[in-house]
Amino acid sequence: MREVIEEAIKLVKQGQPGVLATVVRTRGSTPQ
Repeated sequence: MREVIEEAIKLVKQGQPGVLATVVRTRGSTPQ
């Protein structure tokens, strides 16, 4: 997870657009 946060910070510093999403709930059959 640390690598993901570091990459997001790098994108922000470079002025690049980016999105960080967290799945908090699912329904039915989902991949693990």
